[in-house]
Amino acid sequence: MESSGAELTCQVFQQCPDGSHVTCMSEGTACRPGTGSGGWVECDGARTYCIPACACDDPPPIALEGTGTGLDCDAAYQNAFTDAVNSISSVCPGGACAMAERLRTCVESFPQRFVRVHLRVSCRDPACPF
Repeated sequence: MESSGAELTCQVFQQCPDGSHVTCMSEGTACRPGTGSGGWVECDGARTYCIPACACDDPPPIALEGTGTGLDCDAAYQNAFTDAVNSISSVCPGGACAMAERLRTCVESFPQRFVRVHLRVSCRDPACPF
């Protein structure tokens, strides 16, 4: 390994909220960490930030409904669930980070079954990078 002759005089390390870390080294003396905006390190004026964690938005969950038909209640349920999940992108631009089924009803009317599914969805922060 080649050496430039200069020695590192400072190094900083910052633990990020998601468990990862950022670090920087410098030949100068201007190294510092910070906790603003999720955490960062700075060496010689160059700042590196932690990648923001994906989190659910603060507003309460959104209620969604899906409907479907099928030859039996299980098939109708699958169609209704798919219908509800397909509507997530229209209400959660960043996708969903939590989902709970609140209610499922099956009406057996010959020859098909009809199912209505109610979901509660928490939206992912659209600024999340992953």
